[in-house]
Amino acid sequence: MSKENVELIRHAFELFASGDLDAVARLIAEDAEVADAGGLGLQDVSAGTRRGPEGFLKALNDVQDAFEGYTVEPMDFLDVGDAVVVPVRVTGTGRASGLDRSRWQGRSR
Repeated sequence: MSKENVELIRHAFELFASGDLDAVARLIAEDAEVADAGGLGLQDVSAGTRRGPEGFLKALNDVQDAFEGYTVEPMDFLDVGDAVVVPVRVTGTGRASGLDRSRWQGRSR
């Protein structure tokens, strides 16, 4: 990967943080996949693979419906050859349970 790709991913996270989800979706390739084996861990959300920009927006909508104050905070942007890995901190409060959810995840491109 190149410095340009790292900057593209950084820009996508900035757009996400600003709430411009349509702009983020426009950066996602039609053949991109958001895979989830466990229905995002959410009740009434089926497991599966969501594809392309629409799949990204659907997955995000499912999470935002389930969590109030849902945020994804990038901790670093790592150029690892053929991918950009972004460890993130995910937070939110369950709308049904009222429980806080905070965890680290790795994201890659």
